[in-house]
Amino acid sequence: MLLAVPYTLAGIYYRAQVEAGGPGWLILLVLLFLFNTLKFVLIGPISLMKLIVVRVREAVARRRMTRALLANSAERFDEPVLVSRRS
Repeated sequence: MLLAVPYTLAGIYYRAQVEAGGPGWLILLVLLFLFNTLKFVLIGPISLMKLIVVRVREAVARRRMTRALLANSAERFDEPVLVSRRS
């Protein structure tokens, strides 16, 4: 999400260049920089929330496996396998 700051600054710089009489095609760079800024600002929190969900699922799976091992210490278990819901 921090990469949004340089993209915003670059967009502002090139917008000022266009307004000061620079070539008109620089507005394409302004649009590109602002589009990338929006992507970073929107996708950053979404990916953070998804990461938290995955970490919680891993912790739950680890806790369940530990409980199963402690309850049935005589049985041998394979390594825990984490399965995605999107199979």
